[in-house]
Amino acid sequence: MSRYPFSDGIDDYVGSLNATEESKDSARRRLGNLGRVFHQLKTEHKIPSDNPSRITVDDVRAFIERRRSDGVSASTVRRDLQYLDGYLAFHDNDAAELILTEEYDRSEDSSKVALDRLLRIISAPEKLPNDLLRAFSFVILVIVLGTTPDRIRRSVLIHGLASQSIMDYNLEFIGADNTLCNIKLDFRRLPIIERYIKHLVYRNQLSTRTPMFPSKDPLFRFISPDDMHRFKQIVEKNIDAGFDYRICQRLFRERESSDDPEHHDQSPRNHVPDIHYHYPKKGVLGRIRDIF
Repeated sequence: MSRYPFSDGIDDYVGSLNATEESKDSARRRLGNLGRVFHQLKTEHKIPSDNPSRITVDDVRAFIERRRSDGVSASTVRRDLQYLDGYLAFHDNDAAELILTEEYDRSEDSSKVALDRLLRIISAPEKLPNDLLRAFSFVILVIVLGTTPDRIRRSVLIHGLASQSIMDYNLEFIGADNTLCNIKLDFRRLPIIERYIKHLVYRNQLSTRTPMFPSKDPLFRFISPDDMHRFKQIVEKNIDAGFDYRICQRLFRERESSDDPEHHDQSPRNHVPDIHYHYPKKGVLGRIRDIF
């Protein structure tokens, strides 16, 4: 038997993938790194084997604990597990899949708690301290609009006179398949965003077209990816509940379509902005689809 059984099958597995060469190279590097961690755990007698067909659920848990103790972020560990799941499944081993299922179930429960607490904040934003307003506004927009955090990070706020002294506010960002999304913000439904925009005005950070979340560094227009991740951590700490964006988005959509009277009083239906997706045709014309 080879001294490095985990690494021996990587080339065969990667070769079986229906992916671009760039993606295959990325998978090969990632799995190579994971193999080194498993080999180290075996050398330290933390696990009995680093053979991918023999790795157990307990071995995967030991791997997760090692990655966390090394300071690896939760999102990176989750990504590691996704790569590991595919590789172990190639060797008829479902250990990583079982762990992923456990992680998902825990995240589902926690995300339900988080969404309930976020919806209460949407309904009473005046109770939110100013120093938390930006982080909460960011997270709520990601969940309510059902898009990715990075798209909201690079979104632009557009405003102008709708009629006389009434201001009209729209949020614009590039969505899936490079479609241009233009969202009319209804403050009756999202009062927390109204308060956040007033905060931008107070700080003199609002022009006709301005980043929704401008960078505090004058060299950059938008907040950084690190800022984006920090916003989520700030919110999780303050609501005392971790969450997964995608799970919260799904739960939000389910509540929107539910007629359950139990959720009537705090139904997010009362807080959803009117959203239209604009699909440019050859960069000039487009059709509009109302997704709500």
